[in-house]
Amino acid sequence: MFDLDFINLLIRLISITIIGYAIGSIPVCHLISKRRGINIVEVGSRLAGSSNVTRTLGILLGCAAFIGDFFKGILAINLCFFIGIEGNFVLIPLIAAIAGHCKPIFAKFRGGDGMALLAGSTLAIFEIYSVMAIIIALLIAFGTQRIKHVSSMVGFIIGFLILSATSIALNHHELVFIIGYLGVAGLLLAYAINGHRNRNSSIAQEWDNIENQMEPSQDSRNP
Repeated sequence: MFDLDFINLLIRLISITIIGYAIGSIPVCHLISKRRGINIVEVGSRLAGSSNVTRTLGILLGCAAFIGDFFKGILAINLCFFIGIEGNFVLIPLIAAIAGHCKPIFAKFRGGDGMALLAGSTLAIFEIYSVMAIIIALLIAFGTQRIKHVSSMVGFIIGFLILSATSIALNHHELVFIIGYLGVAGLLLAYAINGHRNRNSSIAQEWDNIENQMEPSQDSRNP
């Protein structure tokens, strides 16, 4: 009556999805910044990401933050493979891990944009084929740190274009999986761009309010 193989797969998929979200929720950037007495979501871009940590606390701690988030992606995907979740099913726990990173339950749902975690998952899934794409993405990201909110996105786009072309050319993965993976990556990019736009507007509004409060009133200017 019941397909035991399907039930077994469903149980494993639900379990690894929950675990994936928990892994993504590990607040690496929060933990690093708090050791320096800084709440990373209250400074800079107000994003708990390695780019903001780099701009706020320096490249050494920024690299540490990136490595921590990067390995979250590797861990989430390798756990999928360990329990036998492969192919298109991998996308489900991957999305959960990204959701955990962006909205971490352990950090009041204030996280990062998920780029570093996605880079780690990319290495775990595409293996050696992704190395060149990740290196180029990192060089672009860290080389454009002075361009606020843009560095990780530029590296992200160029890196994934290279990865997609390489994977398709070498037939390393099925086209359906590549399209699905790029779909997840594209949605994450759209989320990041929209988030940066909203944060920029919010920060600009706060500065306008501060400037208005600092301006002397009309009555105080008149004797």
